[in-house]
Amino acid sequence: MSTANETPSANCIWCGTQTKGNEPPEHIVPEAIGCPEGFILRAGEVCAACNHGLAHVDQALVHDLEMYAFMAGVPNRRGGPAKVSSFGNVHAEARNGHANFYVNMDPTPIKTTTGKRLPGFRGKERDIKAVMHRDGQMATIDFPLEFGRSPKVARGLVKLAAEYLCWAMGRDVAAKAIDGPVADFVRHGKGYRPIVLFGSDVTKYEHHFGHIGQHENDGWWCAFRLAHFHVFVDLTTNLGAFRQTAHGLYETMGPTGWTTLPLDAVSIKR
Repeated sequence: MSTANETPSANCIWCGTQTKGNEPPEHIVPEAIGCPEGFILRAGEVCAACNHGLAHVDQALVHDLEMYAFMAGVPNRRGGPAKVSSFGNVHAEARNGHANFYVNMDPTPIKTTTGKRLPGFRGKERDIKAVMHRDGQMATIDFPLEFGRSPKVARGLVKLAAEYLCWAMGRDVAAKAIDGPVADFVRHGKGYRPIVLFGSDVTKYEHHFGHIGQHENDGWWCAFRLAHFHVFVDLTTNLGAFRQTAHGLYETMGPTGWTTLPLDAVSIKR
């Protein structure tokens, strides 16, 4: 799939501000979780203000996926060694070809072997409650990872889908699809944009993009794999593609094997 030709000067797909074509590149997938090569908007499709101003939305995706990225050895956004730094009582970094992983379940802070101060477990949202199991000289650490608890994760997925549409179909198509409810949701958290999620092979960390379609002339939808998740995003005004997809899944698969963000989104009636 090739990127459509872009004019040197046009408008930002998010806010409509005129751009000059020399804005910073917009990585469609945040670099910290591994943006595929060439999957970048480079012709001013996103103005500098939106590039920086929506970084907090991208960061929500990074927070929920950086542990998976670390385990897959994805370098940090500056090309340095993989690391985990957004959790309260957990820190991980790759050094000299080895993964160093620290979990502090004590309520008081500690220092890691690298000298980093690691806060104690306080039961906060970004703390991980880990359990260690011993088997002779071997030990394993188990802990749960949530995806999508923060409402900003859904905003980040919709942002990614809209910019994917721009990369694949061009600025004009994307700007028309984004204008209105999609832009309000991504930029300001206004409105309701449910997401469909499928599980996938957890042994393989990869991003894959290749499915875009139109729904009954009402707008566009995008489907892609991000890390270990298959994602379906409806960019239509009236969420017709989501309703059709979610209810079709419920009729064929029941309530298992897939989910939605938010969790009760499937209750929307057709």
